[in-house]
Amino acid sequence: RGKFEGRSAPRRKSVDEKDVSDKPRFIRSRSRLGAEQREQIDKVYVSQLESLVAVDRLVKRVVRELRRAGELDDTVVLFTSDNGFLRGQHRLDSGKANPYEEAIRVPLLVRGPGFPQGIEDDRLVGNVDLAPTILDLAGADADRVIDGRSILPFRHVDDRTGAVLLEVSERSHGRFVGVRTRRYVYAEYDGRDVELYDLERDPQQLESVHEDPRYAEVRARLSALVSRLRECAGEECR
Repeated sequence: RGKFEGRSAPRRKSVDEKDVSDKPRFIRSRSRLGAEQREQIDKVYVSQLESLVAVDRLVKRVVRELRRAGELDDTVVLFTSDNGFLRGQHRLDSGKANPYEEAIRVPLLVRGPGFPQGIEDDRLVGNVDLAPTILDLAGADADRVIDGRSILPFRHVDDRTGAVLLEVSERSHGRFVGVRTRRYVYAEYDGRDVELYDLERDPQQLESVHEDPRYAEVRARLSALVSRLRECAGEECR
């Protein structure tokens, strides 16, 4: 436990963001974070770091048993998780149902046949792609229509559309539908508030450019893409 002592959640400009005038109503109404909130955020963050020690040990045991059984070279180990938590970013002291990078991104680590060793890749893969990938690895066929697609062969993953649909139906978190592309995050809240971020220029999502006329064409294109992805099924989603 001592190894995490004194650590705190990473401080970025997005944490307790000063100017939220570009954000949706439910964020604009929030006050700046107080000392007690910051202390609680740090406490939870340290607890999460500590919990990962148990995860590391579990993965080690699984790999050790696969190696002992002589199955490791024929086994694909796939590690992912639920989406991340906000820890003070944009004045949100908790939660994950928001179109911000800390909340929408998830880890995806794969080891085994068909995946090159030591490669890091930033191409977009959605959780809808996991089931078809597992079926592909197992040589099995789906018995129902699936929206995703296998990421095998790995080298061909970049021929996809490069867009992931984002949806949240909980009103308390600001219900929205949106899309994450390689460069942009776009979200529509109940047909009212809108957010659009150019991640290439603004990776911390500090300034929504949804009202910037220079991004009018991008906004229109992403809005149309959201409408299409919401109604698609199977091949139409690819």
